[in-house]
Amino acid sequence: MSFEEWEKTTADDFCFKVTDGTHDSPKKVEGGKYLVTSRHLKGYELDFQNAYLISNEDFAKINERSKVEQWDILFSMIGTVGEVYLERNPEINYAIKNVGLFKFNGDELKAKWFYYFLKSNLAQEYIYSNLRGSTQQYLTLGALRKFPVLYPKKQQEMKKIINILDSIDGKIYLNNQINKDLEEMAQAIFKSWFVDFEPFQDGEFVESELGMIPKGWEVIQFKDIATISTKSVKPQEFPEELFEHYSIPSFDSKRFPSMEKGCEIKSNKYVVTSDTILVSKLNPSTKRVWKPLCLTNNAVSSTEFINYLAKDKEFTYFVFSLVNSDAFNEFLQQHATGSTNSRQRVSPKQTLEFKLPFPRNLDIVREFIKIVQPIYEKISLNLIESNNLKTLRDTLLPKLMSGEIRVPLSEEGSSEDDELLRV
Repeated sequence: MSFEEWEKTTADDFCFKVTDGTHDSPKKVEGGKYLVTSRHLKGYELDFQNAYLISNEDFAKINERSKVEQWDILFSMIGTVGEVYLERNPEINYAIKNVGLFKFNGDELKAKWFYYFLKSNLAQEYIYSNLRGSTQQYLTLGALRKFPVLYPKKQQEMKKIINILDSIDGKIYLNNQINKDLEEMAQAIFKSWFVDFEPFQDGEFVESELGMIPKGWEVIQFKDIATISTKSVKPQEFPEELFEHYSIPSFDSKRFPSMEKGCEIKSNKYVVTSDTILVSKLNPSTKRVWKPLCLTNNAVSSTEFINYLAKDKEFTYFVFSLVNSDAFNEFLQQHATGSTNSRQRVSPKQTLEFKLPFPRNLDIVREFIKIVQPIYEKISLNLIESNNLKTLRDTLLPKLMSGEIRVPLSEEGSSEDDELLRV
């Protein structure tokens, strides 16, 4: 088996069609279909939460030219160029704007190959060598059509390579879904206990400034159970040390800290410990609540995060559940200052004025923590496993997609496996 068994072509020939989304700006409406742009491509998912709705008429008009179907690939061609999303779902209810669209006419095998190829070194080199624009970079539709594609002639080899990468991605996706379910479960338990008071419905309730609360409870302020740490460090004073950096971009992209040398971190950072709870003070309409993993002794966070500490470490996971609640996030949004969503911030000191019902019998809080702490610890373990899997995938991917690592092929495969891929 030799490297000569691989072929090189262009996306225009490899794909069924290469096009892009609308360049118009359809009006936002209350009910309709989602309009997806480059910033909504989030790896295995689309960020519909931050996409807006357009009319059914505009949706139909856009889809006359650039309808997304199962096994098509979306590609961010403006702004953060190079983000890719493979549409695995058979039913699609969104249109696209300023997004590259590689169509495969339902060919799952070729779609998955091209999806992973777009993440390879060869593809990334092509992207960056063809970028245009100074203030906002972009890739032209013509450049997308000329995208060089390297692929093995034999379907069997292509399938085996895809299966390796797809199995890793599948486990990462499963971990993400499990974590979503676990987080929803933990938040539901908090709401049941400390908002709806469901475990205490058989007892007596009394009036309070927050409404009816169980007898034996009181209304307190957040500052009664938590403090804010502003202890800082200058990473540049330790240029060769490796820092575990909790930043806004790291949260948004993977919810996992980046590992950076001190010389690469340009500003002061807050010191993070295993008891720290991070909440973004920037744009509270986008909820960012983070329980640091503290994989090293050099954990730091962006100063755009508020670093909370429970006054009693025993209650750390109660404080984490509280700041992760809808009520706390609504409080942040109500007290944010700034003229636009992208510039709004919350005063850290003001967050400590948040009021909550709290039991005088602390055993209630301890029982709650016994339930939710294992849930949050499982989420952390899944995050660590997913990061290790991503490292494995990112190590294997460029070698597999370039032919540097070859997968063993059976000597007597099926006639289908032995077929040459037709492009």
